[in-house]
Amino acid sequence: MNITMYMSEGDSGTLYSVARISPVTGTLSDIARRFIEENEGRLVKIHGYVGFNYAAHIRGQSCTHGEWPLLCLMVPRTEVIIHGTVKYSSLVAKAVAEIKSGKYTKIIISRAVDLTDELDMPATLLRGRRGNNPARSFSFNHERFQATGFSPELPLAGTRSRLGTDEEIAICRHDLLNGPKEIIEHVVSVMAAIDELKKFCDKPSVIVEELMAVRDCGSVQHLGSRVSGKLAEGKDGFDAFNVLFPAITASGIPKALVLDAIHRLEDRPRELYSGAVLIDGMDTFEGTLVLRTVSQHGKKGWIQAGAGIIDQSTPERELTELTETCGKLASIAPYL
Repeated sequence: MNITMYMSEGDSGTLYSVARISPVTGTLSDIARRFIEENEGRLVKIHGYVGFNYAAHIRGQSCTHGEWPLLCLMVPRTEVIIHGTVKYSSLVAKAVAEIKSGKYTKIIISRAVDLTDELDMPATLLRGRRGNNPARSFSFNHERFQATGFSPELPLAGTRSRLGTDEEIAICRHDLLNGPKEIIEHVVSVMAAIDELKKFCDKPSVIVEELMAVRDCGSVQHLGSRVSGKLAEGKDGFDAFNVLFPAITASGIPKALVLDAIHRLEDRPRELYSGAVLIDGMDTFEGTLVLRTVSQHGKKGWIQAGAGIIDQSTPERELTELTETCGKLASIAPYL
């Protein structure tokens, strides 16, 4: 009988496995202990999995062996650890209390997760583009300020998971379309967008082209709407940008008040997150919303995600949307 110990490692953004195959001369536990001892100096944790038949093996019982390993241990190339869930839940609770007191209507509270290794941005772009379906993808390196991201076609509000069976995804979609919190959050965002467009467009031209359509974005599904208008005479792209920026779905309502609240509640600058990547063409001005993005400056790298908080929000639900069931962080983390 042979035992396989897999190590996932590599550089330049390449993820591969090295299999060490050797006869089992002792117990699997002893082999696992040696593997852990050999790799305990690394900065990341050792991960693995154990098959059900391991129970029969350690007891010396016969069983029908399958194709999967009985025991597998791995050292990940990049490990993303989410700390501070209590702190984030506390921030959400504070935001809900401020909303209930009438300070503002909606706010997006974000959290950043620091990375331990320097990243290969072109490789991240390639891997992430294969796993996401963004309207815009980008990657740049400017004076060692680096970012790679995958942006939705339009700002989105309301999120559910797209992971699982078709039936499970359908249940999440039904919940998304019928959940009071998601509907309220989305409708107030659309109303605010209409008001903003009227500030630089011919008012009669401002229309809602699409309302509460479900948009699939990698591992999650969102509610999306499209509001459009025709620029008023004398207005240009930067007039529009200066009103619309930052996006309602990345900041909140009303903007002036929530910008102050974000600076008070979050413990670090957002840098590029919830900002924009710009393209100014001959007759177009385009700003791509920076959400599903990994940022890097020197040896410091991080990913970041946020959740929309309204009166009906709860800390538990927003934490789940951010990290677990809906996995906004999972839209970028697996592709680093």
